[in-house]
Amino acid sequence: MSESTGVFEAWQKAFIAGDADAIADLYEENATLALPSMEILARGRDAIREAWAGLIAMGPVESIDVDEQEQTIVGDVAYAHVAGVMHGQVGGEKVDLPFRATEVQRRGADGSWRYVIDHA
Repeated sequence: MSESTGVFEAWQKAFIAGDADAIADLYEENATLALPSMEILARGRDAIREAWAGLIAMGPVESIDVDEQEQTIVGDVAYAHVAGVMHGQVGGEKVDLPFRATEVQRRGADGSWRYVIDHA
């Protein structure tokens, strides 16, 4: 990938740090987070913060290996596919959780990129 908005990389760093506030700041105020496999549909930054806080509370993520990352940026809109494996713990047990996500991001008036839709 030759060009990146940097949003996914910032999400990785915040998720590994267990920082739901930093994750929520990566979303537009009226963004949507959809994680159907976990029965999560969160609309709006506050609900998204709560959703990520709940996932973080399940156990720490130690690392994230990205196998695929393709992003297309056209003007102020970016569309991305990301896939990989999260390594961490759930209930004290080591786990390797594969993931695949489709993301839509938008560049705001301040120049910052944020998620509009995050679907995994």
